[in-house]
Amino acid sequence: MPERLRSICIAAITHVDGPAPAPSVAKASGERNAMGRVIGTIIVGFIVGVLARFFYPGPVPMGFVGSVLLGICGSLVGGFVPRLFSGNRSTAPFEPAGMVGSVLGAILVIFLVRALS
Repeated sequence: MPERLRSICIAAITHVDGPAPAPSVAKASGERNAMGRVIGTIIVGFIVGVLARFFYPGPVPMGFVGSVLLGICGSLVGGFVPRLFSGNRSTAPFEPAGMVGSVLGAILVIFLVRALS
């Protein structure tokens, strides 16, 4: 009886989810997921960089690549500084407070670069 129950469960799982993908398909899916993360990082970095440039007093001349790098650096700073004090590890993929922290971190990066140069 347990063997029959096992075969019914396997049949139900493969019917709902479909058969398991071949290794090459799983690898391509993982590569697509990694590419999506890179594109998402570029988009969020650009948005954060543009917002930081908008809120920083005075002109901050830079192009698309500079805005993306500013946003990524600001996200790193904006995520690192609060974790120094709290140690909290969030598992959510996106939080509005993280976006605000990223913009503030990018503004801090602009300030530090201008102060050091």
